[in-house]
Order: sequence, then structure tokens, then C-alpha cells
Amino acid sequence: MKRILIILSFFSLLFFLFSCQKETKQFDITTTMFFQYDVVNQIVDNKMSVSLVTPLEIDIHNYEPTPKTIKNINNSKLFLYTSNLIEPWAQKINLTTGNKFNISTHLDNN
Repeated sequence: MKRILIILSFFSLLFFLFSCQKETKQFDITTTMFFQYDVVNQIVDNKMSVSLVTPLEIDIHNYEPTPKTIKNINNSKLFLYTSNLIEPWAQKINLTTGNKFNISTHLDNN
């Protein structure tokens, strides 16, 4: 009986430790490409926090965000992405709070 109690205590402790997750950090601006990240970081000059969604070695066209990434995007105040053609996954994200900014819709085609 004592052995069963120890084993149950051990597994419950493991379950507790693995179920604890880190809190998601809230960023002011979330960008999809390094170029955007770098430019925005230079503009805000440490007055706002900036996050880069895609890792540098990933192809941006075929990238699929994880649920944690989508949660971080939703928690940011501004989500900045290049276009629906370059990042088709970005148009599928429905923000509950914050603003979604598609750069290509604001470029002058002249």
C-alpha cells in the first residue's frame, strides 16, 4: 500500500510539473519577416517591444504558425505582415484585439 501511495505521489508530482506552462509574453508589435522586425526595432528604439514570428531559416511562404504563435500574435497590439501572397497564412489569423496591418495594401503602385 505504501509503495502504491509513493508511486501515485510521484506521478502526480510529474503531472503537476509538466502541466505548468510559461506565460506568454505580450509584445507591442509582432512582425513576420526579419526586415520588418529590424526596421520597426530601429524606429521604436526600445520604447516598445517587437517580436519576430518566423525563424530566420524558415521559408515564409510555407510557414504554418503554432497555436502558441497565434496566441502571441493575438496578444500583440499590432501585427505587421508583408502581403497575402507572400504570407498566405497571415490573412487567416483573426485578431481578437489589436490591429492587423498588411503592408502591400498601403504601397503606391505608380
